[in-house]
Formats: sequence, structure tokens, C-alpha cells
Amino acid sequence: MYSQDSIDLLANSGLQFQKHEEEGIDTLHFAELLMTSGVVLCDNVKWLSFHSGYDFGYMVKLLTDSRLPEEEHEFFHILNLFFPSIYDVKYLMKSCKNLKGGLQEVADQLDLQRIGRQHQAGSDSLLTGMAFFRMKEMMNFPRQIMLPRPRCSQHGDLSAVLLASSLSSQEVVELSSGGGVLGRPRSD
Repeated sequence: MYSQDSIDLLANSGLQFQKHEEEGIDTLHFAELLMTSGVVLCDNVKWLSFHSGYDFGYMVKLLTDSRLPEEEHEFFHILNLFFPSIYDVKYLMKSCKNLKGGLQEVADQLDLQRIGRQHQAGSDSLLTGMAFFRMKEMMNFPRQIMLPRPRCSQHGDLSAVLLASSLSSQEVVELSSGGGVLGRPRSD
């Protein structure tokens, strides 16, 4: 299942689907590298994102090599295990009364200059970080932001995510075997 409009947007932004299909990174290899990198299952790593519910859903699916849980509370339990601290700029915008729209619109409202092409990971990531820190200056965010548990909309949008860890660092997740290519979801 995918949105043709989203596929067209990514293709027009320079994403080469065929090249990813032929030369992409095996999903299990990527998951293994991510697991051993020190950036997941780590309380002191802060994840900064923009409207990232589907991105984190994909990452959870990748790291567990299984279907996403059907129950919302099970999903958030697993999400919180892998990514204990997530700051979603789209959600934090609710604290800034006049900020609205997508990443580029927010950047324009904050007088931020994009570096690189829109919808490219590096450019979008840098702009997300710049927006977060500009908003932090404007709003004087507390050192530790605590928000209510996010809810899923009827479309499954999990973007309102900021979780504080309630799990010990000793909890371990074991990956099972499988295959696939990063950028092309496996069919289960």
C-alpha cells in the first residue's frame, strides 16, 4: 500500500527507486547496523523529527523484523523501547501559536534558509533541526519536555510523538531472520 502522489513527489525530488531496488541495503543488515550503532535502546539519545509517525513505524517494523502490533499500546511500548526520547517538531508547533504547515512553510515562517533540495534526507533533517532550535529559543522550552501520550488519528498518523523512557536499559530485543531491500517494504 502506498500513495502514488507520495511516490511521484519522491521521484521528482531525485529518489531513484530502481537503483534502490537493485543496489539498496538489505533491511536486516541495516537493522543490525542500527542496533549496534548505539543510537537505539539508549536513553540519552534524543531523536528529532518532523511529522514522523510513519517513519518510526517503519523503523520499528525494520528493527523487529515483524508486522507492527495491532494494538496501539503495544506499538508505543516497542517504540519507547527502541526510541525512548523523540521530539517531533510538527507536534511541538502546537506550542507556537502562529506556526502552521509543512516543514518548508514552518522554515519560511521562522526565517530559516534551506540548504540543499527539499525532500532530501540531509536537507530536511538539517532544516528540522534548525526549526527545533529556533522554536526552542522562541518558546523557552523546559530542559525536559513532557507531553501527553500521543493518540492515533483515523488515518494512523502517529506524528504527535514524544515519549519519556519507562524501560530499563537492560531490556533487549532479539532480531529474527528475514530479507528485503531498504526502501522497498517486505511483504509478509
